[in-house]
Amino acid sequence: MMQHQPETQLRDRNETAPAALGKKGVSWQNGRYLLLWLCFFTIALLVSTAPLGSQLVTGPEQPADAYIVQAVDLETAVAAVQAVGGTVTHELGIINAAGATLTPFQVRALQEQPHIQAVYADQMVHATSVAYETVRDAFTNPAYNNNDGTASWASDWLEIGEADGPQHGAVRIADERLDIRGANKGIQRAINLDEATSATLTLTLARAHLRNGNQFVQLQISTDGGDTWLELDRFAGRIMNEESPRQFSYDITPFASANTLIRLLSSANVNNNNGRVYLSNIEIAYQIPLPSPPIELWQVRDEFNAVAYDNNDGNQPWAGPWREFLDWGGPTGGNIRITNESGDNRLHLQPSNAAIWRVADIAGATAAELRFDYKRVNFVEGDRLSVWFSRDGGRSWFRSARIEGSGSDSDYQTATFDLADAIRANTAIRFSAYSSSGNVFDIYIDNVTVEHDAYYPTDPAQMANPVPRIDAHLLHAQGITGQGVTIAVLDTGYWNYPELDFTANGQTRPRVQYDAVRNAVDCINCAVSTDQSGHGAHVSSIAMSAAQDANGHYLGVAPNSRIATLKAFDATGAGRYLDVIRAIDWAVTNKDTYNIRVLNLSFSATPQSYYWDDPLNQAVMRAWEAGLVVVAAAGNRGPGPMSIGVPGNVPYIITVGAMTDNFTPDDSSDDFLASFSAAGPTVEGFVKPDIVAPGGHIRGIMPNHGRIAQDYPHYFGGQSQFMMSGTSQAAAVTSGVAALMLQANPNLTPDDVKCRLMATAQAAQDSEGTLVYSVFQQGAGLVNAYQAVHSTAAGCANQGLDITADLAGTQHFQGPANQDSDGNYYLTDLNGDGFAWSGGFAWSGGFVWSGGFAWSGGFAWSGGFAWSGGFAWSDSYVWEDGFAWSGANMAINQWVPQQ
Repeated sequence: MMQHQPETQLRDRNETAPAALGKKGVSWQNGRYLLLWLCFFTIALLVSTAPLGSQLVTGPEQPADAYIVQAVDLETAVAAVQAVGGTVTHELGIINAAGATLTPFQVRALQEQPHIQAVYADQMVHATSVAYETVRDAFTNPAYNNNDGTASWASDWLEIGEADGPQHGAVRIADERLDIRGANKGIQRAINLDEATSATLTLTLARAHLRNGNQFVQLQISTDGGDTWLELDRFAGRIMNEESPRQFSYDITPFASANTLIRLLSSANVNNNNGRVYLSNIEIAYQIPLPSPPIELWQVRDEFNAVAYDNNDGNQPWAGPWREFLDWGGPTGGNIRITNESGDNRLHLQPSNAAIWRVADIAGATAAELRFDYKRVNFVEGDRLSVWFSRDGGRSWFRSARIEGSGSDSDYQTATFDLADAIRANTAIRFSAYSSSGNVFDIYIDNVTVEHDAYYPTDPAQMANPVPRIDAHLLHAQGITGQGVTIAVLDTGYWNYPELDFTANGQTRPRVQYDAVRNAVDCINCAVSTDQSGHGAHVSSIAMSAAQDANGHYLGVAPNSRIATLKAFDATGAGRYLDVIRAIDWAVTNKDTYNIRVLNLSFSATPQSYYWDDPLNQAVMRAWEAGLVVVAAAGNRGPGPMSIGVPGNVPYIITVGAMTDNFTPDDSSDDFLASFSAAGPTVEGFVKPDIVAPGGHIRGIMPNHGRIAQDYPHYFGGQSQFMMSGTSQAAAVTSGVAALMLQANPNLTPDDVKCRLMATAQAAQDSEGTLVYSVFQQGAGLVNAYQAVHSTAAGCANQGLDITADLAGTQHFQGPANQDSDGNYYLTDLNGDGFAWSGGFAWSGGFVWSGGFAWSGGFAWSGGFAWSGGFAWSDSYVWEDGFAWSGANMAINQWVPQQ
């Protein structure tokens, strides 16, 4: 996506490179057109007309941007870029393209060359712990208060230059678009972007009867409620009739405020009768940080109500009873005991060399304190109560403070000590009384409390291990552990940690580590830490960790598989299409050298074109065609229909949604489909996801220096174990299952693996055998590793599809999904309960994941047929010229609630 930065100077929009990519543009048949364009562009740069009653701020011209230039082959693409003076940055042979840095002039020149097939603006790829929201007006209703996004605008549209409403005058809504015509007319609307960390404005626009560069409509933005305005763009002539609307995109992050306004305003020279622009689908997509999970105050407490050392009076238990040191009288005798004072039991200490201590597990806390009540009797100078802390369960101690001073307390006092330096799973506190003069005194202690914050759950035992849930442990017992199979993980990098560094049988796990950003191999058959985010480490450990849980089950699905790390994202999780495609290209080129059989893609973006027009999807299809089992996350933008992301919308590959065990791993009756899990169908009518896998509160490793760990420290559970949810995690589970299948049968093709995964998946059904979730939500159902490995199913995936023809562009395909007049999604030529879906989401438990569901006689709903031009969806899913790069962010793992 070419971002139109706010600093752009005034210019004629018609004469810059279009955001909607393709090969349409000004004809360069001879030098006269070039001269005309240069003169016109120069004039446009010099024109500066401020809007009515406002201050206009402008900046320098936008520099060159990154593009993907696709030709008949790589060599042609490289030569073409060099011929127009561009700089080649990436060689992407997998899609016959070159990555390049180009000016708008150079882009236009390339688009007019017959041997150039397409020029795509490079898109940013983001991985952030945020929530995504949109405000949008599709203008489907002739009203100024439409709210078609996930959030609401801060105001209605306000007309400028007239006030006759949305159905009359020069500014009106008609034919599902906003029409602005005539001179000095406009419209504005407000949005509250106070919490936004990034924001992108997109709109679709067509012009008519604009005769020269002085006739234009300005797109402006304000951060102060309209006191000052900045021009983002101007849409000018000479355009008599723009037949195809075009989509434009702008990064408006610098203008995110509580008082952001956008405005469209025509110039004074626009012909009052005919000059106009038509706009549709005005949208602002923005990111806001998700709030941290609720903080619970957990307490371990002893009120000494019973004469015993094992009292638990808080909302959490102590890790053990009180223990005496050098005093053997127990709770009823000696210098340390429980006695009655003023009618209540208290812990009673007299001076000696003895001490008493107790352990509390406060691992995962970010703040903790010790609090107790005390009363001194007959203290003299030199008498004291010492309070000690331990981080290791009492093996070593450090003294925090003393309670001392002469005299007696008439009533109980409260002491508080910060335990921040002692937060551990084996935090211990210790009391001892001492007199330097030999004085005999008494000190009574009551209500001993260790209070700490807690983000439920932090106990590793509460973090889900997907291995037993999908019966992978049964395969491990048979020696099927992924031995000999390499999984390529395209993510944020690798973390040098023991349970990843070595397989279960002690072999060095990393085969190779490739950095696609630097285009360099960092390590072969060795381990080096490159993951500054933590997402790559978490995903990798789910697929192949050699560590074991308390029940002796491996934490990784394929603990003897090896890894090829493909790093394409930085510490913040940001990357680019160019680097992701280069990583896939490298994996395909080197698959035989490192025995790469599985490619895990735990990221997702909103589709911006048909699946076959997206360059990233093209690379993914090439990888599948080359023999790699490609596993992609469905995306975390569910639960609504048509929310499957790129590259999960590729019909050939294995797309995975997420389910959760509801924090009850031994009880499957309350499992449910995760609310964030994206659902189908795709725009082209394919059923997605193909299957679902465990993706709720999954246990994996996380470097404590990583960005995710820094943002969410409360999800640590000790020993670098970290809990995270998402379809990214579900995809990693499935990649591990694919490795098990390929060890058991190395001759399986990607289609075979997909077929057997789907044929043995367990659909969520109620007691009467009716689907609890639609096929568009759960696909074939929950993956079962044991059944998939031992399956003999064949020929049941990708029926009716031809990936070679698809990639060649000679034929494209659509799936069996459609939509009726009531908005219900259904499968063509298919009858039976569970297949029609109105978009509702079933939250019920009480069902079983059961195999053997009769999918209407084996209907190949995972297949497709020749593209016939699309479907009549109730919403508009049309991309002009096949491309509409609106700037939607791709997320490695959008942070979601821990379900």
